[in-house]
Amino acid sequence: MAMTSLGQAQTSPFKGPVNLGDDAKGASVLILGAGVAGLTAAYELRRAGYKVQVQV
Repeated sequence: MAMTSLGQAQTSPFKGPVNLGDDAKGASVLILGAGVAGLTAAYELRRAGYKVQVQV
């Protein structure tokens, strides 16, 4: 909420599940941070077929 009040962030109008499986062939993702969120994102993206690199 603090970032929104400063005009730095807005809530997303998107409602629904994220579809990660369409264009994963050959795509790569760099995740900065190996906390719980970063490792979970890496796991889900790898399962969807993306080449994932986690930078600590």
